[in-house]
Amino acid sequence: MNIEATVDRRVMRGCIVVALLGIAMFAGGLVIMGFIPPPSPSASTAEIAHLWQSNSSNIRMGVVLAVIGTTLSTGYPAVLSALVRRCEGQNSPLTYFQVQLGAINYTFAGVLMAVVGAVALRDRAPETYQFWMDVLWLLLIGVPFLGDVQMVVVAVAAFRDRSQTVFPRWYAWYSLWQAFITAPAGVVFFMPKGGMFGWNGGVSFYFIVPMFFIWVCITARVLWSSAGRIGGVTVDRAAQPFGSCTPTVGTVDTPHSAQSRMAAQGDSVQLEQKEAQAMPRSVSREFRRCR
Repeated sequence: MNIEATVDRRVMRGCIVVALLGIAMFAGGLVIMGFIPPPSPSASTAEIAHLWQSNSSNIRMGVVLAVIGTTLSTGYPAVLSALVRRCEGQNSPLTYFQVQLGAINYTFAGVLMAVVGAVALRDRAPETYQFWMDVLWLLLIGVPFLGDVQMVVVAVAAFRDRSQTVFPRWYAWYSLWQAFITAPAGVVFFMPKGGMFGWNGGVSFYFIVPMFFIWVCITARVLWSSAGRIGGVTVDRAAQPFGSCTPTVGTVDTPHSAQSRMAAQGDSVQLEQKEAQAMPRSVSREFRRCR
């Protein structure tokens, strides 16, 4: 079966821009809430309660901004999934893996922000504020594995791209390295008193978080370049070798070119009919039978 996929570079680059805007809005929402830099895990219940109560309006404003940002950020896994699919073809398990991880990640972040807004809606017991502050930062910093698996999936797809048309080889190695260095953030679950690996520590927050955003920016640059190389090309999946991302059909089929092709086919049929009529009857019958 002949399966063709047309990639529009403008759509892909638009998704990248929207996703970067969404990530910036999410980070800006946390700043507006007053939660960056994060409070110490060893902060007293009274200190945490005061932070929530004194910033109640700002927290709700920041939540709205962060939820919108989370929604826009889904353009990122969409582009990643589309490019991973180009490396594997129609029936691509890595593509579906990437789609599901992206959906879980961003749904998870959006719901978490909505819960934070609900907590800030009314006055509550100090212990409630402290509990939800713990939940917020443990989940934001301490669960890097969904993002790490996404990086590994992209790296595997990049290694399978033998032509390096979509993902350069260095990007595959970089994504694996990034997944490795962000994994230790899970140690925050064992640091109730803070420290270097606490959610406000030098390793977990001031090293791992900036490294993640650097990966986001580098990935955006790679995706932008890939969209420029493969955008506007119609790819014949049936004609491609397994694991190859190299386009085998040159350009998108326009209505004008389709009409020209149909006209050429019609002329060819008419020419064959004229040749058959000009032949002796016995030869004509043999010609039609062989054809």
